[in-house]
Amino acid sequence: MTSLADLDVQQSLKNTLDTLLEAARSVQSKLVAAGTSLPDDAQATLDLISKKVSEAEEYYARALDSKILYETLATIHRAIGDDAGAEKYARQGRTFEADELEFKGRMEAFYGNHAKALEFFAEALRLVPNHAFALKGKEASQKRVDKARKDLEKLLGAAETKRTAKDYLALGSAHADLGHLEPALEAFEEASKVEPNNPDAWARQGTILHALGRVHDALAMYKKAVAIKPTSMTGRRGVNYATFQIENPGK
Repeated sequence: MTSLADLDVQQSLKNTLDTLLEAARSVQSKLVAAGTSLPDDAQATLDLISKKVSEAEEYYARALDSKILYETLATIHRAIGDDAGAEKYARQGRTFEADELEFKGRMEAFYGNHAKALEFFAEALRLVPNHAFALKGKEASQKRVDKARKDLEKLLGAAETKRTAKDYLALGSAHADLGHLEPALEAFEEASKVEPNNPDAWARQGTILHALGRVHDALAMYKKAVAIKPTSMTGRRGVNYATFQIENPGK
């Protein structure tokens, strides 16, 4: 592992996080042994950690992907009586959590499940009330949910009467917006039966299967959409998301 003094935060995020966390734990161990005041060498290390953390946050333009690093640094600063420093790192830890929740919200919005997306955006905003992306996502998803509630009965009637791919797609989208995944999938399947060459019908089946955790099945649907229409943005993004998840399970 790279030494803290030689750490170049631009080279590897994983190496940066590993090196910073190892250094922070070393400082924490020395603090436990010394009591409430740090030895000079440990204080110098803590100052260097702070500098490297700031460099990394600036370079990656976000809070770093390590809740435990921020928790460790907050604990150290609190123990030495630096409440401002402790709160700074605690706040960054909350920001990291909020970023993760906001990303989950965006993914649910991509799947079309805006009711679920709202839950993630709300949790992100509980941690960081002024989180810009979560605020934007919440506003957009709330509009989709409100419209779906208003239009659902009308869309049900249109689909039952007209039985066109367009009407099934509109009905499926409204069901998805409200978190009704199985009815949404049924509507999108009907759309693909009516118009087998409609790329949206296959891509939207993919998003619902993806939301249900059936990633391999979702990938097959996305690929069908892209085969029909290579520029299908939902299909192309879905292929990328599903492929990444299959190749990187647990991430």
